[in-house]
Amino acid sequence: MIIHLNWDPGKFTHSTVLCSLFLLLGSKLVLAEQAPADSHTAPHWNIDRDGIFEIAVHNSEPGLFPSMHVRRLPESDFCVYVTLTFPGLPGLVVDAWCFEGELVTFHSARELDAGGLELRHRFNATPGVLHVTTLSPENGAVDFRGRLEIEPDHDMGSCSVNADGIHFTAAPNICFQVKRAPLFQSAPEQVPRCSPLPEHARNYWDNFVSRCFIFADEGMTFLNETQRTDTSRDHGFPADDPRNNPPAVQRYYGVWQKIPPGEGTSSLTRYNLPMVGTISRDGKYLLAGADNQARFVSQAWLDCFHIYTRWTPEDQPATGRNWRIRLYGMENDPQALLARVNRDFPGIDELDDQRVPIH
Repeated sequence: MIIHLNWDPGKFTHSTVLCSLFLLLGSKLVLAEQAPADSHTAPHWNIDRDGIFEIAVHNSEPGLFPSMHVRRLPESDFCVYVTLTFPGLPGLVVDAWCFEGELVTFHSARELDAGGLELRHRFNATPGVLHVTTLSPENGAVDFRGRLEIEPDHDMGSCSVNADGIHFTAAPNICFQVKRAPLFQSAPEQVPRCSPLPEHARNYWDNFVSRCFIFADEGMTFLNETQRTDTSRDHGFPADDPRNNPPAVQRYYGVWQKIPPGEGTSSLTRYNLPMVGTISRDGKYLLAGADNQARFVSQAWLDCFHIYTRWTPEDQPATGRNWRIRLYGMENDPQALLARVNRDFPGIDELDDQRVPIH
């Protein structure tokens, strides 16, 4: 059950009535603004505060474009997720955690024209710097883009400033999860993923790792067929732990990149394209993410994958740089996926021509 409220948080933040209603009914509390009955003009809503919310982004073409919800709920530990569903792909629910880690903190969200969404986060070390993410849906894909804004009147503290502006090396990390997707999850949502129990570790390998893929010299290559390295040291468990036999998580680099010798949790199988994805349990559909500037990609613990992006172009000041990741949902057609990625990232296939030794 979902309750839609036109809620003024300044008046009702501590409302006993609302809190009692929320606890009594066990319902999700959803903030929603009133929309005109006959038209839609963005921004339809704008959230600029902490608290609980779950709001749908207006989708004028639900039979063509992916649909998006943005949520921050107790069951998600108050992290901000954007939930994506793709028309024609039954059983696919993608929860994009924006963002994993402690680099930034949620500031605000608002709806954009054409079914888009904007998220704003503050950098924790430099609160005067805002990370602005825009999500734009299109047929079979969602385009994620990030950029920086500097608040002119905000104290920059210890942030380094020179003629080129403020220098940032790390971009926030999106965790793309499918653990709530019936056709993509490794097991029902309540089953532990990062568990030392042998049966759980084996299930994760058989029912998630084995369905995730990269594109290597042999074409679409499933991750259980790649050369994976020890992950126990990075995660603080014994070498004989079931989660390390075989290694349940791994990062991957491109053939144009060297892998630091001795680096754990880094596969010795390198990809030809900076892309990672997973296919559905029935083999009919796929979900994949690509970024021609990726530092590396990884498959991790939460029925998830990551694309660790970078700020480019590097010769521009911080506010002139950006990053871009595209997420694709489609039928399981590797050639169609490659064609789409090559069209969206012109020249991405030329990275394969820049090969270097692995170490």
